[in-house]
Amino acid sequence: MIQHKDLVIPIEVKSAENLQAKSLNSFHAKYANPISVRTSLSDFRHDG
Repeated sequence: MIQHKDLVIPIEVKSAENLQAKSLNSFHAKYANPISVRTSLSDFRHDG
């Protein structure tokens, strides 16, 4: 996680191309955060 002013931004790093982000989805369900970052070996794409 990183913090920018009042915003906490979760970061999830995946070691393979499996992009299931259970912990990131749980974070969003609990805190309704507008921004998150997920990185993996897959090509770039913008979700949301």
